[in-house]
Amino acid sequence: MHKGILKDGTAVAIKIQKPEIQYQVHTDLFMHWLLCIVIQYFFDIPILTFEPFIKTSLLKELDFNLESENMEKARQFLTESVYIPKVYHASKYLLITEWIDG
Repeated sequence: MHKGILKDGTAVAIKIQKPEIQYQVHTDLFMHWLLCIVIQYFFDIPILTFEPFIKTSLLKELDFNLESENMEKARQFLTESVYIPKVYHASKYLLITEWIDG
């Protein structure tokens, strides 16, 4: 997360996805799959049942457009208990939101 300033002086948080993340996530998912196989084999726990859900969920985390949409949905439902930052721009690899000191 980086701090930036818009032309009008508004402080923003800038989240940039580095290109190597796509490769790293797939490598991590493969290692997770291998570990699940070992656990399932040695401990007879059907952990591979959850693998598709984990993979799908993690890959969704890489799309900042989806993150932006979820922030907007959360804002509709949690207005009284949680403050959700305003989104200024979102793309697959870049998210710019309101900066909140904390």
